[in-house]
Amino acid sequence: MQVNSLATATNLLQQAELIVAEEFCLNLRGRHELCALCLEQCHSEALQLTVDAVAVNTEACSRCGGCIPACPAGVFRLSSFSPRKLLSTVASLQQNDTLIHLHCSHSSPVSKDSQGGIIIPCFKLLDARLLAAVQAGGVNKVFLHGTGGCEGCENGDARKFLGEQRWVLQQWFAERAILFEEAADRAGSAGLQQYHQDKPELSRRNFLRLVSSGTATGISSWFFPVPDEVQSNEEAMPFYQSDGLAQEPVLYQQVLAERLDKLPWRADSVLPWRTRTISEDCSGCLSCAERCPTGALQSVRMNGEQTVNFAATLCTDCQLCTRLCPESAINPMGSTSVLQVQQVRSTLISHKITKCSYCASAFISEQPPQTVCPICRNEHDLDAEWMAMLDA
Repeated sequence: MQVNSLATATNLLQQAELIVAEEFCLNLRGRHELCALCLEQCHSEALQLTVDAVAVNTEACSRCGGCIPACPAGVFRLSSFSPRKLLSTVASLQQNDTLIHLHCSHSSPVSKDSQGGIIIPCFKLLDARLLAAVQAGGVNKVFLHGTGGCEGCENGDARKFLGEQRWVLQQWFAERAILFEEAADRAGSAGLQQYHQDKPELSRRNFLRLVSSGTATGISSWFFPVPDEVQSNEEAMPFYQSDGLAQEPVLYQQVLAERLDKLPWRADSVLPWRTRTISEDCSGCLSCAERCPTGALQSVRMNGEQTVNFAATLCTDCQLCTRLCPESAINPMGSTSVLQVQQVRSTLISHKITKCSYCASAFISEQPPQTVCPICRNEHDLDAEWMAMLDA
């Protein structure tokens, strides 16, 4: 295809890509099929989950982004959408207004000037956490343009999802929840400028796509190339556990946590964060902390002790830790206090590190205290069994 205009190039770039970081998937980390929330939101049945991979049928996938807020581990991202960028755009447009206009990418403008506001790929990206973060910025009403075309849309019908988010917001804030409703007419947004949140910056991949398609000279004056890794690793937390598993905050949870104290929570509301305690039954296997995808749980070794600490604001309650714990020592609890959620990372349990008398490696001793690490102890037991067989 010959690309000889900025408009054609822009349309090409608006082909969003679904970015998959499968190393965060709960099924891969737990080695069991523990979660299928993304499948429940995928109307095109384009996803396939196993304990080894997250596969996407790119031909079937509509890039609606419904899987993104559904995943508690932050496996999915859309190259054309960022919750933080949306909030920044809302803040820049809002000024003294308490309402905003949002449009899905498939809504049809009546005229050039009749559709102002912000355009996003699909309303299925607007989960309750993101809408609450918008409310924390001073917005109390959102007009949604394009829901009338949801039935039969290639991105699927977002109306049921929006109804579920409305119910969640009412549980959090009751009558003080942000209002969002279908815009029956577009007069309220007349004269406003469109801001596309479904147009990605030019990545290296898209840049090469344009070049290979025969783009006219001078393309560098249209776009500034941005490395793919910058787009695909937004807000990464550079923390790796001892087994090499990365931990990274889920952006939807993070943007809400940053605005936690600016929202009118109901006095009897259970906040969308769960705290954790670890009982003395803990064996110190560290599976909970080392496999936690968000960094809510972390394993830290210092001063001769191995500790497991916890940050409530990062927890999405994916429940991987409770499912992995062989001793059932982890206890999730609801949180009703903003101060409780905001408190600094706390130590849940600490184990003294012992040096093995055989191999001199460091290990966490079980109760009663041991002087030999489990590996050497197992080898010793095997040797004893062999000797017993020889003696017989």
